Amino acid sequence: MATSRVYSRFLKESTLALRPLISPLGFGFDGGGTVLVSGSKIRRVITSPCHIVGWRLIGDQTGSITLDIKKATPSGQTLNFTSIVAAAAPSLSNQVVANNTTLTGWTKILQVGDVLEVSISSVSDLNTIALTLEIR
Repeated sequence: MATSRVYSRFLKESTLALRPLISPLGFGFDGGGTVLVSGSKIRRVITSPCHIVGWRLIGDQTGSITLDIKKATPSGQTLNFTSIVAAAAPSLSNQVVANNTTLTGWTKILQVGDVLEVSISSVSDLNTIALTLEIR
């Protein structure tokens, strides 16, 4: 009986150990008390190979925003950004919170050294937002 419990516990712990970890990669925009401005950008450099498995977007109040996420692989002194979100950009539409794990049409694979750029395509009624990309 004791052996059975130990084996059962081992299986549960082993299964947990095999699950890939999901880490957050955050991007925040703050209008300093005023409505955010279209065209604002934030960049992050990817430091380990990973892939995007979802996103979560939170605003400070009910509002609307559409974000574009672009990726560039540095080549010499240039960064040529290409959108990775297809027609499924992170957005709020008269909401405070939204999330998505489907990512239809997205380029999800990220390599060391890739640069992600998140920019505001359009916005209304939001002073701050936080975008979290869930990566594995």
